[in-house]
Amino acid sequence: MPSPTIIAYCFNSAVCCTSCTDTAYENGELIRRPAPFGDKRKPAVFDEHNLPDDMTNTNYEPVRPIFSTDDYPDGITCDDCGAHIL
Repeated sequence: MPSPTIIAYCFNSAVCCTSCTDTAYENGELIRRPAPFGDKRKPAVFDEHNLPDDMTNTNYEPVRPIFSTDDYPDGITCDDCGAHIL
């Protein structure tokens, strides 16, 4: 069985393809959570789409990955661009 891969992300009550998530990160809609006052920020760890694993939206709500092994019997469509994901 192949290793699970990230096929989409869930944030702001939407499911978005990797391309739209990358665009949201580049545009500042998604950010890395700042370190608590007086602490150093941990170094970024990037996933296979070169996105940090600690992304949040601007309200600091976490971005959750959706994996190829997750069960979506009706399939997934990107809520941003409409692309068929699964």
